[in-house]
Amino acid sequence: MPVEREVDRERAMETMAAEQSKQMMLLAAYGVGLTVVLKVLAMIAMPLFVVAFPLVYISALQSCPQNESFDAKNELKRVMRGQNVPEGQPSKPKGLIAKTFKNLQATVQTELATSMGYEVTLMNYGGAFIFATVRVPLLEQDCIWIGAFGDWRYLGCREIPQNIKSD
Repeated sequence: MPVEREVDRERAMETMAAEQSKQMMLLAAYGVGLTVVLKVLAMIAMPLFVVAFPLVYISALQSCPQNESFDAKNELKRVMRGQNVPEGQPSKPKGLIAKTFKNLQATVQTELATSMGYEVTLMNYGGAFIFATVRVPLLEQDCIWIGAFGDWRYLGCREIPQNIKSD
């Protein structure tokens, strides 16, 4: 009996080793196949990138908004009005009365927040796009926009870091 158990155990170990070897070979084949597919995709995509990147850059150069077209108060008012909030959000005003109230509230908030001053920083990147940062100390926030392809798009707001607040 003990001899039979030992033989069964050896067969089981051989079977497991053979299955593990098959699995390892299969994984290696998948790895080689994935590498080949990625290499082919890279070879196809590279000429497209070489052609497309200069065209997109030239288009961005031609349609980059002017620095003077950025109106910080107007853009802050749009943010406070909730214009950049997706339609599904519960905070988005619905109905004429709610929108009118939100517009009035945004106007008052913007005027109060900017009454103590604000700082606009424009950073031009190769003439293709511009980052605009508006620092509003009263709100303790930096709001960021990107100017590209003829329009200013709101990216978000962040709190002013503590080490800069104290300065």
